[in-house]
Amino acid sequence: MTLPHPVPFCVANSARSQMGEGIARLFPNLRIQSAGSRPSHVNPYAIEVLAEQGIDASTHTSKSVQDIDPATVDLVITPLRRRGLRPLPGQGRAPALAHPDPASDDPALYAR
Repeated sequence: MTLPHPVPFCVANSARSQMGEGIARLFPNLRIQSAGSRPSHVNPYAIEVLAEQGIDASTHTSKSVQDIDPATVDLVITPLRRRGLRPLPGQGRAPALAHPDPASDDPALYAR
């Protein structure tokens, strides 16, 4: 069975997509990479939350979607609310799974 090559995608590639990459790496036969349209840095809270689950993301880096060859991608997953987003040239629409941005400055998101 051939597994898909998914790419979790968000703007900064700092939290949600990094967490998706970290969780997906639990499946050793799954090729995974994450990316963002404006990469910045990996959010330390994302690293901390993954570590609490036994997932080491300490070596993750924030990557640009420009660094990904679209021919190597089978599925783009985005937590953005913009349905129909096409983050990679030649790719179809990405499924949009609306989740609050944990990199937000809104302290209410951390109070849950």
